[in-house]
Amino acid sequence: VELHHTIIFAFEMTRSIESLESDVPSFASLYLMGALFSEVAPLSKGSFQQRSLLDKAIVDHAEKTIDPVVDNFNGIKDVQLFGKALGLDANYVRTQYLIEMIRLGKDTSINDLLGACSPSLDKQLFAEQVVPVICVRLNTTISSLKQTKYYRGILSLLDADASRWVREEATKCPPSQQTATTSSLVTTHSMVLRVQSMSDSLDDSLSEKIEALCLMTETLLKAVEDKGRTAVLRI
Repeated sequence: VELHHTIIFAFEMTRSIESLESDVPSFASLYLMGALFSEVAPLSKGSFQQRSLLDKAIVDHAEKTIDPVVDNFNGIKDVQLFGKALGLDANYVRTQYLIEMIRLGKDTSINDLLGACSPSLDKQLFAEQVVPVICVRLNTTISSLKQTKYYRGILSLLDADASRWVREEATKCPPSQQTATTSSLVTTHSMVLRVQSMSDSLDDSLSEKIEALCLMTETLLKAVEDKGRTAVLRI
């Protein structure tokens, strides 16, 4: 019965029979006559299948979030309850929700919430997932600058190794993420600074990557702003 309740809850979250069929091996037989009295292998707590169902629910809620400012987690209470039913930590749900919002380019709407809940986030998970998003954004920005003769010279200011690494990381991301909503350089730099503020809780390798991203966004932002001011002065 517990598994049946979990499946119903999962369907309410995802509205996807396909997800249930792929993530719950015994799904096809769960609702057959006599299933309640038959031995059914449960999903082990914290299993890949459970995590997959929960992640689908989180993505769905992030996509449906349209509020210009999200300053609490009330909108994902049901997802947190779902996670609790699966034996998964609420901090994971909140961290993953914020990551998905950032992937969707909704950084500004969660800015205050991210600052307020930062101490309780899974910082390593957050940074590991957000760094590739930042790389995609930077790679898109650099590609755009290359196409504009006026700004092309700015790229010579960037560290060649760092630029190559950003490009490689961006190309590793799924095509859907590479074509996601773009964000301004200012917004991206703000997010890099936010992740940088978590560096004390991250491993050294990840911290070094974040420092490189911070230097790159700062260099780009300053150079673009300087170019803009120069153009204004010429008018």
